[in-house]
Amino acid sequence: MSATAARQEEEAQALDQDETEFRPPAPEQDDEPSQQDLDAAKRREGEALLDWMQGFINGLDREATDRESKKKATEDAWIEDLRQYHGYYDEKIEKELLDEDKSVLFANKTRPKTDSCEARISDMLFPTDDKNWAITPTPVPELSAEAKRSAQKAEELTAQANQAHAAQGPAAGQAIAAQADAAAQAAKQAEREMEVALERSKAMSAEIEDQLVECDYAIQMRDVIRDACRIGTGISKGPIGSSQRSRRAWKKAAEAGPDGAAIYELTFTEDRRPAFVRVDPWSLFPDPDARRAKDSEDWFERHLLKPKGLRALARQPGYNKDAIRALLKEGPNGDAPQYLQQIRAITNEAQPISGKVYKVWEYRGSLDIDDMRRLIRALKDEKLAAIYDNEDEEFDVLEDIPVVVIFCQGQILKFGIHHLDSQESIYSFFCLEEDDGSIWGFGVPRMMRDSQAAMNGAWRMIMDNAGLSSGPQIVVCQTKVEPEDGDWAIKPKKVWIKKPGVLPQETVFEVHEISNNTGELLNIIERAARFIDEETNVSLIAQGEQGTHTTQTSGGMAILMNAVNVVFRRFIRNFDDNVTIPNLRRAYDWNMQFNKKEHIKGDFEVSARGSSVLLVREIQTQNLANLIGMSQNPMVATLIKSPDLLRKLVSSMMINPDEVVKTDDEIEADQRAQAAAGPQVSEAEETKRMGIATTNDRAIRVAYIAQETALMGYAEKRNISVEQAATELEKVRLTLESKERLLAAEVGAQAVQNKLAAAAGVQPKGGGGGYV
Repeated sequence: MSATAARQEEEAQALDQDETEFRPPAPEQDDEPSQQDLDAAKRREGEALLDWMQGFINGLDREATDRESKKKATEDAWIEDLRQYHGYYDEKIEKELLDEDKSVLFANKTRPKTDSCEARISDMLFPTDDKNWAITPTPVPELSAEAKRSAQKAEELTAQANQAHAAQGPAAGQAIAAQADAAAQAAKQAEREMEVALERSKAMSAEIEDQLVECDYAIQMRDVIRDACRIGTGISKGPIGSSQRSRRAWKKAAEAGPDGAAIYELTFTEDRRPAFVRVDPWSLFPDPDARRAKDSEDWFERHLLKPKGLRALARQPGYNKDAIRALLKEGPNGDAPQYLQQIRAITNEAQPISGKVYKVWEYRGSLDIDDMRRLIRALKDEKLAAIYDNEDEEFDVLEDIPVVVIFCQGQILKFGIHHLDSQESIYSFFCLEEDDGSIWGFGVPRMMRDSQAAMNGAWRMIMDNAGLSSGPQIVVCQTKVEPEDGDWAIKPKKVWIKKPGVLPQETVFEVHEISNNTGELLNIIERAARFIDEETNVSLIAQGEQGTHTTQTSGGMAILMNAVNVVFRRFIRNFDDNVTIPNLRRAYDWNMQFNKKEHIKGDFEVSARGSSVLLVREIQTQNLANLIGMSQNPMVATLIKSPDLLRKLVSSMMINPDEVVKTDDEIEADQRAQAAAGPQVSEAEETKRMGIATTNDRAIRVAYIAQETALMGYAEKRNISVEQAATELEKVRLTLESKERLLAAEVGAQAVQNKLAAAAGVQPKGGGGGYV
């Protein structure tokens, strides 16, 4: 380094040292941030939350769109099922047939099979809209066993007390008697608890039944069965309460009208009653990897709304009106799904679906606590913030929270927590035939698709062959003959001119017959029809036709129908396991959680009884009538619930029992009125009269039952109907009566002859009356 450079460096260091020493002190910083800084930080935090929420909604929207695309193959199969159900070929096949000028007739066997299956299942599950379920208290069996044990123990201790009293004196017996009294009290307590449990279960059953009637449960479930039969899967949803339903009410306005008249306004309030509805299978998107409904972790349900429907949401409680206003200003940007146009094309509706729609998505899934807190802060939900955004409350990171998010075009319309504490999904699936690899099942059209195609092919060949074989094929030699009118078409009484030089023996026309193969092709159709019966398990008997299975006796028909119902019993059990029991269990959970009626609550379990009505209703009615006849026997009468038996009989006759049979309360009221009125005759006389009447009536009824039983046994043995057996026995009775009259006439004539002979002193015939 040169001397000049070294000197310059020393001066620079000195200057730096001087500036360091004489630099004025920096102003002191205030530890408390200013209000402006707080507002800016709060604004940045709010913007970050809004950005996060927008990303959250966009993520849900992308997932919903992805599930729509993944379900496309399933929906294409459903379109094929519906085309087959309505009797139309696939568009590609139909075009090929038309291009080749072939028949496009469709031998629609699918529709009657599908409708028969739907009607049969609906009739079994919902006869006369009667409930196909029951609620029973869980502790009753345990309480009953405990009461029996306590009562038996009390009896044993009482016997021991008596023995001790006799052997050792009163003191020894008294100690054991105290134990017997305690056991007896325990038995009575168990009986009282059992009675309370039964009463509460009846009250809960009546409450749920009333709720199901209010929401037209039977109608909704019949629609679910229809979907399952046609496309393979039917879906129900519930219970939905205030989060999904609103109740209309007219209320008097605070201010009167200009003329002083009262004004009433239509208001919408929360409807706390649970309801069950049918869900459109086309609009529900579960987890694509789920094989059963219970395997789906979350759900996306699509609602297609026009502006009017979106405004209707604003009138329901809990929806964000500002977000709905923003959507109405923006306008809908979604196109109607393609399947709607395809279904309309199947039913010959040429007008296309036009216009935009709002795709309102209902997401039901889970959030972790961090996302839950961000969403609550972004939405400024104070109620949920008090529960989930409390710093004093600690949540395990392993816990997730079931939520419901309703959103549309980037706007959250509604947000809330899943209403059931059980966290059970509210969707129930009924698959007519389950698919081991998918949540979606198979319907009747899918099960019989190949046989239906075979039947259609044979039917088209019959039509084409019949058209070709209806007349001969004519070959004309144009070098030897020509038409007089110049038209080569074959017509009646047409004149043809033979050309010069053509010899008479030369052939100018040749006629060729096309063979008709209708008989052979009809065999294919019959075989395909048999295959359809076997593939769908819906035989002619299940459709109400006997076919070749003709039987003359009611017992034989009952056995035959019971065999037919074996397959339907599987369908019914499938519905009970996957729809009835889950739905009623959730209804029970809802009432235990939200219902304010204390007298209906208890530990209950739900049981389904859809398979209890599988026999032919006429046979069931006959059996119930016979059972009522047997109940006249005093020994049997004490074991039968007569009012319930009569209600069953009336229900089997397709009559609502509530309209013709007295309720339990009415029966009790009549019994109290009769007891209060007292006997109209002396007790001894009434007892004597009733005893005689009972004896006579009992003998007559027993004789009648014996006669009917013998008649049915005779009919079964002869393999004839009961009516035919009665006719044969009536002929035998008339023959016997005729012979008896002839015998009586002969006996009378013989007696007169004997008297005359005795008067004349002649020995009577027969050796003195050794016989008559």
